[in-house]
Amino acid sequence: MKKIVILLLIFGFALFLRLWNLNQMGRTWDESDYVAVGYQFGQLIEKGDIGNKFFYQWTDEPPLARYVYGIFGSFDTKTVQGKTVFNYDYTYARLASVIMSSVAVVFVALIGLEFISYSVGIFSAIIFAMLPFFLGLSQLATLESPLMLTFTAA
Repeated sequence: MKKIVILLLIFGFALFLRLWNLNQMGRTWDESDYVAVGYQFGQLIEKGDIGNKFFYQWTDEPPLARYVYGIFGSFDTKTVQGKTVFNYDYTYARLASVIMSSVAVVFVALIGLEFISYSVGIFSAIIFAMLPFFLGLSQLATLESPLMLTFTAA
């Protein structure tokens, strides 16, 4: 029970660090690519059109990030003159990134708690959660959060 409480507190800490200024940095050039292409992937899967050439035209990094951001990005859309348009800040797609990075922080804590000691697990998770490059990139709908999550989980 003690370990679960510690992990929940670490998750809450990591989540708080990322949420308090989520949409204040503007938008990066690659966020629209992940969210819009992921949204299109989702629309094609929903229609059952998995043989569409759109899937293999966008051969890039592992498509998991695009699928996740496409699902969450669908909440950031509005229809203007019959065309789907995304909001500027991609709030929901960024929330997915924040959640994935916070879970990665919990995995770091769990590894430390299980294999070394409680203090090492707690402090390593806190340090990892506050690393400037990871903190900044985890607030964007880019590839870094899913990569850190899947790498740490593995």
